[in-house]
Amino acid sequence: MKKIRMLALVLSILALSLPASASGLVRAGSTKGFDNIQQGVVDLSLENMLILRYLSNSDADTSSLSTVYIVGLNPHYFIMNNFSLGLNLNFLYQKDTASSGGVDTTSTETGFMGFLMANYYLSLGNNLFFKPGVGGGGFYNTRSVPAGAGLTAETKLYGGAAQLDLGFVFYASANFNLRAGVNAIIRFGKEGADGSDVEQSITTVDMGVNAGLGYSF
Repeated sequence: MKKIRMLALVLSILALSLPASASGLVRAGSTKGFDNIQQGVVDLSLENMLILRYLSNSDADTSSLSTVYIVGLNPHYFIMNNFSLGLNLNFLYQKDTASSGGVDTTSTETGFMGFLMANYYLSLGNNLFFKPGVGGGGFYNTRSVPAGAGLTAETKLYGGAAQLDLGFVFYASANFNLRAGVNAIIRFGKEGADGSDVEQSITTVDMGVNAGLGYSF
């Protein structure tokens, strides 16, 4: 009798936990696929973005190429049906190559960039959602620039950041999903050498295609 009561208790706990599990994806009655994501669902995704910038001035014989790679782990929690709050925790790597008069100079930038995001999921049918979102946060990076004789000079970059997310999510199942879209990121802050009171203001605007994989539970 005690075993039966214990089994009933376990089943009851499992039943109560279902709204925050994969069953939080509701299958539509009039359209094919999922069309609603219920409160309590957690989305955990790994996403990355590649940005390329190229500038050239043939009159001055100068050019520059910047490669920016951003990869992030993004947990999101649905506080309401189809509305989530989450974090974007990103690692950033940037490589800049400048050419002037046939002489190339390469600098690198690495660091962290994080956002608090809010997204609303609009069903497009057939398991596809459009998830426009906005977020705010900050960044802290280190830039290394060649200083001659095999030496490098380092500066610190830090400040605030904002992100616009124009992405789509396709739920291949109640647990697994694919993500892609366009993201715009604005960074604004200061750059200066360690131990120096001299800093300059910086502002960068990046836009690129974002893609990744997600797991819902």
